[in-house]
Order: sequence, then structure tokens, then C-alpha cells
Amino acid sequence: MIKVVVMDQEDNGQLPAWPPLPVELTEKESKKEGEDFEKKYYYLLAEFNNYRKRIDKEKEESNLQGMIRAISSLIPIIESLEMAFEDLSNILPEDRKKGLAMVIASMQKAFSELGIEVINPLNEPYDPMYEEVIMEQPVEDKSKLNKVVAVVRKGYKVKGKMLKAAQVVIGTEKKQ
Repeated sequence: MIKVVVMDQEDNGQLPAWPPLPVELTEKESKKEGEDFEKKYYYLLAEFNNYRKRIDKEKEESNLQGMIRAISSLIPIIESLEMAFEDLSNILPEDRKKGLAMVIASMQKAFSELGIEVINPLNEPYDPMYEEVIMEQPVEDKSKLNKVVAVVRKGYKVKGKMLKAAQVVIGTEKKQ
């Protein structure tokens, strides 16, 4: 026989006197109680594992949202640098042009290391999920219909989430 201390509420609504009196359980009863405790343990373990996974997922999502906010503020800066490089490349001295190119390259490398993908869909079929049409251009070549014929501004995405859609010009049928 195994002695187990069981606390039960008395009929008068008050807890029994402390310490509770030991109750004798048969081997069958103690085995059933052991199985109940084991079942409760596995339920709690599963619940805890699910909780931990949920917290890890929420933490990862929170980190991603913070990264998206930070990167979104850097995108206009790299776009401005790229436009300045294109506009001023003919008039800048070679050493300044090289310095500006190095700054742009280091920002692009940092973006790449953070998992940021540049969307530059030139000559690809138009995809409304990642591209914003800002103009249509009539084309004679039928193979360029509904394809991106020019990219005005590149787009950006990270881990499948859109940061900024690419602004594009698509080819349309030439009106006669």
C-alpha cells in the first residue's frame, strides 16, 4: 500500500485542517493516479512547447517589422545617391565619382547582407504584386506587350514582404 496525502474540500465550504490526513490508496488507484499525473505532464509540456514556438515567432515578426521600418527610411537615401551619380557622372571629377560609387556599393552590399532584394523587372512580364505602372508606352515589337520596357525606380522586398514597389513603364499595343 502507498500512502498519498489528498486535500479535499469539506462539506462546510472550508479547507480541511492542516496537515491533511494521509489516505491509503490501493496499487490500482495509485497506478491510475500516476497515469493521470503523467498525462497532465505531457499536456503541460506540449502547451509550453507551443507557447515557446509562438513567442519565438512573435519575436521574429517583431524584429522583421523593426528592420522594415529602419530600411524603409534608408531607401530614399540610396535612391538619391543613385540619381545623383547618374545625373552628375558627366561633370564630377573622377575621384568624386569613384567615392560616390563606393558609397552606393557599400549601401547595396549592406542591403544584400540584410536579405533585401532589389526588384528591377526590366524586360520581364508585368507583375502587379511587385510593380506600379506609372506610364504605358506603345511598342511595335509584339514580344514586349505587357512587359516592363523601362524601370523608373527600383523596388525592394525583404523575406517576401514588399518594402517598395518598382515604378515601371509597360509596353502596350501601338494605336493606329
